[in-house]
Amino acid sequence: LITDPAQAAAQAVKMAMEGKVRTLDGVEIDISVQTICCHGDTPGAEKIVRTVREALEKAGVAVKSLRDWLPAQ
Repeated sequence: LITDPAQAAAQAVKMAMEGKVRTLDGVEIDISVQTICCHGDTPGAEKIVRTVREALEKAGVAVKSLRDWLPAQ
């Protein structure tokens, strides 16, 4: 669980832009990212989400609500 906003933002941008994530043991693996979630009960969640969103937008990633991303039912 990442609780540092800058670290969370850096990881989110790397996941979205490069399709990579570093595991707990330091191995970088390929992933396919379509959504990023933040646990609302994490201390400082609001700051984490704000920082992640700003970093993603600055990197040119389209940030959408889940409602806008899911197909209409």
